[in-house]
Amino acid sequence: MFLRAVGLRKGTAWCAAFISYCLDAAKATLPKVRSGLARRFVTKESIRAEDVLSGRYYVRRGDLLVWFNGNTINGHIETATEDWPRVRDGPHEVTAKGKSVGGNTNKRGSREGDGVYEQVRQIKRYDYHRIRYITPVTYE
Repeated sequence: MFLRAVGLRKGTAWCAAFISYCLDAAKATLPKVRSGLARRFVTKESIRAEDVLSGRYYVRRGDLLVWFNGNTINGHIETATEDWPRVRDGPHEVTAKGKSVGGNTNKRGSREGDGVYEQVRQIKRYDYHRIRYITPVTYE
C-alpha cells in the first residue's frame, strides 16, 4: 500500500513511499512532495544537518530526516518521533540524537529492512551514509 501511494511496483525500496503515505494520512500541507525517492524531500524549507549541530535549529517531533549515501541518488528517510536534544559526543563534538520511525528498516537500524521500526538515530558529520537535511512538516 505504501508503494502504491506513489505509483511504484513491489520490490522497490519503500522508505520514502512510507513517509509519503503517512504525510497524506496526516493531511500534511508541507512538504508537498510525495515520492519514492528520499532525496526529493529536500525542499527550500529544509535545514542542513550542520545547522542542527551548530545550534541554529533543533530537530522537532514530526520533522523528516533525510539521509544521503555520499553523492549518489540513494538515501533514506524517517520522521522524528520526539524532539532531539544536542548532546556532547566526545570532548570536541556536539551531535543531535533522538528517536525516529521509518519504513524499509529492521531492528538493527538498516535502511534495507523488513518493516516499520522506531530507532535511536544520530546526526554525524562525516559518515558516508548520514542525515544531511531536516525537513519540517506542517499540517492543516
